[in-house]
Amino acid sequence: MGAPDPREAKVPTLAEKLAQGKRHWAYQPIQRGAVPVVREKMLELPGPIDAFVQAKLDAAGIRAVGTSDKHTLLRG
Repeated sequence: MGAPDPREAKVPTLAEKLAQGKRHWAYQPIQRGAVPVVREKMLELPGPIDAFVQAKLDAAGIRAVGTSDKHTLLRG
């Protein structure tokens, strides 16, 4: 941003800058989001993170192919 010219714009005070910084998303308390409902009820999702991934796949029109075996997971 550089140094603002006080003749052209209002220069924020230190208190205003601190207040603005406290509103940044990184300084907000953690909130638990609602687990999305997935379209494919036949899929057995092991955990809530998988429901978030599946919801994104559904939104993109991508179908999951299934669960990988242990050997395939270790190979990757």
